[in-house]
Formats: sequence, structure tokens, C-alpha cells
Amino acid sequence: MCYILINFEVQAVLKYFKVVNIFGGVLVNSFPISFIKLLIVLFAMLCLYSSISFLKDKNILRYEYSILLGFSVVGMLFLVSSNDFISLYLAMELQGLSTYILAGYYTRSAFSTEAGLKYFIVGSFSSGIYLLGVAFLYLSLGTIAFNDIYILYEALSLNFIVYFGFALIISSLAFKVGAAPFHMYVPDVYEGSLSSVSTFFAVVSKMGVLFLLVRLLFLFSSSFFSFLQPIFFFLGVSSLFFGVFGAL
Repeated sequence: MCYILINFEVQAVLKYFKVVNIFGGVLVNSFPISFIKLLIVLFAMLCLYSSISFLKDKNILRYEYSILLGFSVVGMLFLVSSNDFISLYLAMELQGLSTYILAGYYTRSAFSTEAGLKYFIVGSFSSGIYLLGVAFLYLSLGTIAFNDIYILYEALSLNFIVYFGFALIISSLAFKVGAAPFHMYVPDVYEGSLSSVSTFFAVVSKMGVLFLLVRLLFLFSSSFFSFLQPIFFFLGVSSLFFGVFGAL
């Protein structure tokens, strides 16, 4: 009887974690993805609400600010639901282009203009690295869908090109989250941007990419996890080291 009750409870919980395909599998949705989307929207609304008085004091409260913030949030919502590398790229660029403009939103300040320009250059560079990694994956596997890559990874012995492509993609995403040693642009961008924009960058814009990294980490088999683990370990430890001693 206890086994039946436990099994029923497990099935009831797993029902909420069922993945639903959208647009033929280009996007997916599930309970964890919906939860992260809810967090992104809530934190974005808090950032927008808290920045209204600050923008009024600076006399730069215009409708473009909320529109750019909204486009960035929409890009992040698509990003966490992406199920292949092209939809991920498009969502990442929709989110990125909005944040580049937000970084240079305070046009009266040369520091803000510099922050927007640096963010744009570094973001474009990381996007190029990402596309190069995707090209290597497609060259070797003939697909860019997460599910197909998982099946091929289980069935084939992958070569160096696949691992090199994944390394480039992870490096590009590390640029997006500002992980060391890809963090050199972060202090200039955060210092030059408005305080409300820096808050949005530090909290909301990182949330979607971090969840995507977790999805990629758990998407593939344990043997692929052994390839990704030292990379994430290096990024995490170096980010803590450089962050603490850089702040000191």
C-alpha cells in the first residue's frame, strides 16, 4: 500500500516536470523552465519599479527605457526555453542588443557611452565565438538540436571537433555571465552604466544564462559531464578568486 502511494506521489510530481515541445521542438517548456521565467519577470518588474525614482532624479525617465527592458526580458524568456543552438542564439541576441543600448542609456555621461560601446564589442565578439562553436558542432554531427545531440552522443564516439565546439560555446556563455577569465569588461560596464541598469545586469540578465548552463550540464550523459565538470570548476573557482581579490 505504501509503495502504491509513493509511486502515485512520484508520478504526480513528475507530471509537472514533463517537457512540452513548442513550435515543433524549437522551444520547450516545463515546470522548472516556467519557474525560472516567473523569477525573471518578477525581478525585472522589481528592477523597473526601483529605477523609476532614480531616473526621475536624473531627468531621463523616458518610455524607451521600459521598452528596452521588456525586449531584454522577452529575449531571456525565449533563451531559457530554447531547444537548439540557433533559437538560443536568436534569443541571446535579442536580449543582448537591448542590454547594449541600456548600458549606454545615459548619453550625457561619457562613461555610460563607453560602457555601451565596450559591452557591444565584447558581446559581438562572444557571439562570434558562439557561432564558431555551433559551426563545429554542425560540421561533425549534422544537427544543432539538443535532443538529437544527446542521442548522437549516446550512440557515437565523438571526436575532438565536437569537444572543441562545446568548449567555444561554453566560453561564449561565460562571457555572457561575466565569469573569470572572461570578466575583464564587467567592471567598466557596471561602473559606466546607470545604477538601475547595473542592478538589472547583475541580477536578471545572468539568471537565464546560468539556468541554460545548468540545462546543458544535465542534458547529456555522465561521460559528457566528466568533460564539462573541470571547465565549470575552473570558471567557478577563478571567478571566486578574481572576484574576492579584485574587490579587495
